[in-house]
Amino acid sequence: MIPEYIQKVKGLLSENKSDVLTAAIIFLIGMASFGLGRLSVSLPQRELIRLEDPASSREQAAEMSAEPMLKDSSDIPVPAALKNGAFVASKSGSVYYAVWCSGVSRIREENKVWFQTKEDAKAQGYRPAKNCPGL
Repeated sequence: MIPEYIQKVKGLLSENKSDVLTAAIIFLIGMASFGLGRLSVSLPQRELIRLEDPASSREQAAEMSAEPMLKDSSDIPVPAALKNGAFVASKSGSVYYAVWCSGVSRIREENKVWFQTKEDAKAQGYRPAKNCPGL
């Protein structure tokens, strides 16, 4: 029984060599494509590139350098933007942010509570925000 099947397969291969070759090539290309697709999922994702307008960057830099500097008790110059404090929290929240953190923009101006130091914020019962680097 098995020798009969072997003879049939040999007969098919000898009669249709070009068809078998074409089928083998299509199968191998399909397997290679599948393998490359699986491989691409396991590669680390690259960080997206951000494009910024150079003119607006220059304007922001000019604004920052044009801000008047205030002197605090330790005679270290402090930008006027930090005159209220270096840390801010919401009256209804439980976390505090540094002024450069994105979370600050979500707090309404009338709900902001300002602190000069991290220790002041902690003394009032606030904890540092987890999504704010440097806290």
